Amino acid sequence: MTTDDSELEFSNMKRRYLERRNEDLLKLEECLKDSDFLNAKFIAHRIKGTAVSYGFPEMGEWAERLDRSLRESGEEMSKEKLESELKLFKEILESLDEIEN
Repeated sequence: MTTDDSELEFSNMKRRYLERRNEDLLKLEECLKDSDFLNAKFIAHRIKGTAVSYGFPEMGEWAERLDRSLRESGEEMSKEKLESELKLFKEILESLDEIEN
């Protein structure tokens, strides 16, 4: 495999990764609607663990902050706080989608 092939493959992997994170955004919006903070924490934790590996440190920092907030406040986290975090996640995804495409 050549360097160009490797770069193309990694670029495709990153694009698929972002597609899955857009799916996660929809899932997180459902969690917000249902006040399902436990599943929101699982999603944030998964993103935290993978984002940097794909070259998205800003997303990883966001996910780490959300994961920590959900762990510390759990069910007491306000819907407004989660909604604010989801808005930021959406902005991060949109900016990364523009860069990657």
